[in-house]
Amino acid sequence: MDPRETSSGAPILALVGMAGAGKSVAGKFLESTGYRIIKLGSYIIGEIRRRDLAVTPSNEKLVREALRQERGMSAVATLALPELERLLLESRHVAIEGLFNLAEYDLLQETLQRPIIIIALATSKRTRYERLAKRRERSLTPSEAIERDLLEIKTVDKAGPIALADFTIINDGEVTDLHEKMSQVIEMIHEQSDWNPKGDPMETCTVLR
Repeated sequence: MDPRETSSGAPILALVGMAGAGKSVAGKFLESTGYRIIKLGSYIIGEIRRRDLAVTPSNEKLVREALRQERGMSAVATLALPELERLLLESRHVAIEGLFNLAEYDLLQETLQRPIIIIALATSKRTRYERLAKRRERSLTPSEAIERDLLEIKTVDKAGPIALADFTIINDGEVTDLHEKMSQVIEMIHEQSDWNPKGDPMETCTVLR
């Protein structure tokens, strides 16, 4: 069965933001409310391991660039597409954690023919870099974080989906604050029922401070 024929064309949520903005925390919150989550970054980690490399920031960079040279800018979304289609057959509530660029957005919307609602997490650089330095896995020093920011903006087009976000959440506070704002976003999304599969899902951008 074609996933476009299931779940009444329910929208897919996409969490976007720079490293350390809170996408993983927001993704875990969505999971706690019943959403099925696909983490695009996990496909890069899987590819690193498939190539028998250590999971390090430098190898992440190496494999990200290699994948996009080999398969184009939408490479990671292409890898995730089969799993995404499977989840859409099973659930109305599916979300993507870490949509990287507009090529991925275009591929998924064209292939799946349903709205993709972009939720951007925005956080000050100071706070993001502090979070990245404290991460248990794949932590980054401030200089490594700056290098990653510039790489993702200049070569990955990560700023594109962030700029087109339907909802922007300012995430400089506590985890409980983020959970409350995510709850508000989900409530607003679920209140709208007239989804246009080929159109822009939201007319304006809502900012939650």
